[in-house]
Amino acid sequence: MLKVTPERIYHLEFHPTTEKKLIFASDKVGNLGILNASDDSESPDISSYKLHARTISAFFIPPAAPESLISGSYDSTIRRLDLNSGKSVELFVHPEEDAISSVNALDDESRVLLYSTLDGEIGRYDTRDKKAAVTWTCSEKKIGGCHVLPSNRNFIATASLDRTVKIWDLRKMAEPVGSHDSRLSVSAAMWSSTGKLATTSYDDTVKIYNPTVLLGKGAGKLEPEHIIKHNNQTGRWVTILRAVWQENPEDGVQKLVIANMNRAIDVFGDGGEQLAQLADPDKVSAVPAVARAHPSRSWIAGGTGSGKIVLYV
Repeated sequence: MLKVTPERIYHLEFHPTTEKKLIFASDKVGNLGILNASDDSESPDISSYKLHARTISAFFIPPAAPESLISGSYDSTIRRLDLNSGKSVELFVHPEEDAISSVNALDDESRVLLYSTLDGEIGRYDTRDKKAAVTWTCSEKKIGGCHVLPSNRNFIATASLDRTVKIWDLRKMAEPVGSHDSRLSVSAAMWSSTGKLATTSYDDTVKIYNPTVLLGKGAGKLEPEHIIKHNNQTGRWVTILRAVWQENPEDGVQKLVIANMNRAIDVFGDGGEQLAQLADPDKVSAVPAVARAHPSRSWIAGGTGSGKIVLYV
């Protein structure tokens, strides 16, 4: 395990390149750390940037511009980092200083951004025209996760403290296309490349939905195809667990990765079956709470509360 950020890791991603194992991690005080895990030298190749004043809650690397990174933060801003120059520019500031909880792109060039806030708002902002964001109140409580359907960016999913997962059509936001109520709060809702939806909830479940029949047909009830029992009780000092799909698996097998409170990382298939559990009790001394798979390769990493990264290849 290598320490990559000074404080607790909140978000983690692999760079999509397959030439190097580049892992990006953000922490609770606004730092971004980059680990080149392909470097075998005695001194680890780690770069660090102070991007935001508060927690970097989410970031992504645009596929059309892999030399950049777009981040959202609890400091109410969205920024773009040029990975070549190390320079960061501000793209958006929330006018009410609401904390940004997620950020997505609605076009290939990442010029139109979709964000969510801890005050239950969804916003669409075009970075080219500098007009005010178009916003919708989608929950009376915080939205902890919002994700865009990769195959049709008109559809998004939200996960909320109000105990719901909802699917929305950005062309008609008066009511959700579909929704499902959980016993406790829903912390994440993530689409797969094939259109499956996975949610993570404090009711100790990971649920997998196949909502294709609802899209474009108006409001409907969303029911899970599979329910996976999973301990999601992170407590105060561990970052909230989120089940995240591998974006484009080279072996064609759809996979979800999520940390296990027993200091491991679980891998599940889209049918709810467990494919693997990655663990190394002698080396991993903390929960790798923020778990991600490389977009295509069979590389999986996890980030801990002390800013350390564990990598399985």
